[in-house]
Amino acid sequence: MTAFEIRQAFEALDPASRACTLASLCEPCLQSIRQYFGNTPNREYRDSIVGIRHVVDVELPVRALSAIRSAGGVPSKPVLDSLLADYQEPMTAHQDADLRFSDVRAEYAYLAVYNLVRSCRDPLDNDLAWLVVRQVLSALGPDEPTQEDVEEILDRWAAAWPTA
Repeated sequence: MTAFEIRQAFEALDPASRACTLASLCEPCLQSIRQYFGNTPNREYRDSIVGIRHVVDVELPVRALSAIRSAGGVPSKPVLDSLLADYQEPMTAHQDADLRFSDVRAEYAYLAVYNLVRSCRDPLDNDLAWLVVRQVLSALGPDEPTQEDVEEILDRWAAAWPTA
């Protein structure tokens, strides 16, 4: 299966199956996130606007994936709203460069789970869903992936998809 064919098959999944597939793809990201934020200085940042000190909720990505698994796909609107509200401060800090990641793989892992939640809120946005795939590949794949590496990872992932 080519990368193009995999993307077409991925986009053909119903929203619940797509969310479950992305959640399983994001699962290994949790280890990277926990490891990175296990170092206390990585968890803390100061808001450059008002100077308030913040601590990253390391369990937020865990709760996000758990909510998707528990829902069997796309969580309810109140659950998604709550998760996105919890992500609002750290993502704003990330965009403002207040929350910086010294490990690019941990950054991609964190962003992949966040964008998965956003994808659940907007399940028809195929580009956003595919962004999650690319971010997970960046978080977990080889440093300099070859086309063969990408195809192998995508083939293993596609083989795990739920079937109708």
